[in-house]
Amino acid sequence: MTLRQLQCLCEVIGSGFNLTVAARALHISQPGISRYIKLLEDELDVQIFTRKKNRFVSLTPAGEAIANVAKRALREVHSIPVLAKDYRDGDTGTLIIATNPGHARYSLPPVMERFIKRHPRVRVRIRQGNSNQVSEWVLSGDAELFISTGPTDPNPELVLFPCHPIYPIILTPPRHLLSKKRKVTLEDLCAYPLITYDAEFAFHVNIMRSFHAKGLVPDILLSATDAEIMKIYVRAGLGVAVVAHSAHDSDKDSGLHAVDARHLFTPTVLHIGLRRNVHLTKHLIRFIEFFAPHLKPGDVRKATAS
Repeated sequence: MTLRQLQCLCEVIGSGFNLTVAARALHISQPGISRYIKLLEDELDVQIFTRKKNRFVSLTPAGEAIANVAKRALREVHSIPVLAKDYRDGDTGTLIIATNPGHARYSLPPVMERFIKRHPRVRVRIRQGNSNQVSEWVLSGDAELFISTGPTDPNPELVLFPCHPIYPIILTPPRHLLSKKRKVTLEDLCAYPLITYDAEFAFHVNIMRSFHAKGLVPDILLSATDAEIMKIYVRAGLGVAVVAHSAHDSDKDSGLHAVDARHLFTPTVLHIGLRRNVHLTKHLIRFIEFFAPHLKPGDVRKATAS
């Protein structure tokens, strides 16, 4: 079994079983790819791909299992230059953080200020997406870590470290009827157009779960990825918003009133997510320490290596 065989296997899968695309990516001929995969199947004595008229159309059950291991093996091989650079160059490199727009705007800035002062030679890139997207970027190696509530479906290749709870609040215009209530109910909320996060965010799923548990269907007027957009529509009087408590600053958010909603919705938990067996560079460990001081480096290394 060779590294080239594993590369061919993963590239064919990544191209949607298109040999032309896979061959172009690997700079070899289509017959060359077919030959490498046939040699791998012969060596393992198992069929990896199902074929139709000599064309790859899908993975066999054995192929699914082998592909998962092959992808993990290639990720480990690709981490070798990163590891070497970490030892050779010291405190330099790139840190790619995958997170949701809200956390990029509200949670990260104070941490990034500390981190950049401590590691001025490290270049940071922030990729923004929904909870499932950011976890996929970490799994594929396109980001070192994610900061999010976590993917909808658990993945054994991800290690999640709880950071802190995120509580929902209700944002209304000043002197709104809801702002005068002693204790807002879900039925009260259903009387107004609602503004909240897009459906692909775990926060939205959690909110809707509470309504559905009581047989209620709220009027979702607008959904967005950014709480700042939601605030604009609340100020315009078009509805009330349910957002994360971290998205509200009473000193800066003029024209808005915040109503506590912890009694209505279960809080979600913000996590740091890492790929299992990821190489933990010095600056990656330091960022985790800054963002979540309760996480000890030794515990992070032990959890990701298991």
